Amino acid sequence: MEVNVTDNDFVRESIKARMMAMVEPERADYWHGYRHGLRRVRFGEQFGTAAEHELWLTLADDADSFRAARGRGYRDALAQLGHSVEREVRLWHHLLSPTSGEASARAEWLRVTCR
Repeated sequence: MEVNVTDNDFVRESIKARMMAMVEPERADYWHGYRHGLRRVRFGEQFGTAAEHELWLTLADDADSFRAARGRGYRDALAQLGHSVEREVRLWHHLLSPTSGEASARAEWLRVTCR
């Protein structure tokens, strides 16, 4: 599923990641992973396969500190832009396309958005 991240959000976060990589060169791998995650959120399945996405997600637990940093950056970018947007899209889809679980989807949407 491709989530709808605005160009402004994508550009703002990309610039932040590039600047932080210059300011914190010791964390450049983290910011590389963050930028990769931003592109995954922005372009969805057009940017990498599902297998590549899963690989990037598992990198955060890698024994190699550089790969782990990239994986943490990737996950953080998904959390920053993707996860909340994707969750909202999923909930709206359930609301607009009633299924047998329509009532529970509506209740979940209200629980998430009204906190």
